[in-house]
Parts: sequence; structure tokens; C-alpha cells
Amino acid sequence: MTIYSYFFELLVIDNQSSHAIPKYNFIILEGCTGYFREFIISGDVGLRKPDPAIYQLLIGRLKCKADEILFVDDNVRNLDAAAGQGIATVLFDSSGRALSVKHRVVSSFAELGTLIA
Repeated sequence: MTIYSYFFELLVIDNQSSHAIPKYNFIILEGCTGYFREFIISGDVGLRKPDPAIYQLLIGRLKCKADEILFVDDNVRNLDAAAGQGIATVLFDSSGRALSVKHRVVSSFAELGTLIA
């Protein structure tokens, strides 16, 4: 477990179809399942990012206020939709070249850790 999973509830929202690839394969292969409380997979819930309803589902599953959530994604459209629901957002850009006026930008997990520490 990382220090973040002790202080924060971590969830995954993924737009993959649960029929296309074995569920959570990308997380299982990396040995990261223990870090996440829950997985919201589009193929399982019938919603896809950036549909505002998937962020409402997230808020409901976390049982907290929207402004208590930090949503990290590499797609600005998804971040815009989350922000529209009152969720704080961070653009993850591993290239380090992205600029964003609307969202904070990080280029590594270490940088993200510094941001939320």
C-alpha cells in the first residue's frame, strides 16, 4: 500500500468495456489492486466519461461532497465534465508538455503526490 491509500480513498473510473479486456487487467498486471477501494468500469455501469452521470455515480459511491474529490485524468474533456460537477481536477500529462488554464497539471505520480500532500 502507498501512503496515499492510507489517507485517501482511491477509485478507478475506466471507459473500457468489461467484455473487451479481462476486468482491471491493466491494474492487476501492475500489482496495484490493493491501492483502490473500487473500480467503476463503463462496461459494467453503462456510463462513459465524460457523461456527467458517471461523476454523479462516483460522488454517490464515495458518499462525500463533490468538492472533496480530486479527479485525475489525461483527457481534458473528462476533466471539464468532472469540474462541471464541482469536482477538483488534475491533468496528468506524462509528456510534460501540456498547458491548461482550467486544470492543474502534473507529469508524474511523484508530482501528483507533492500536490496532494
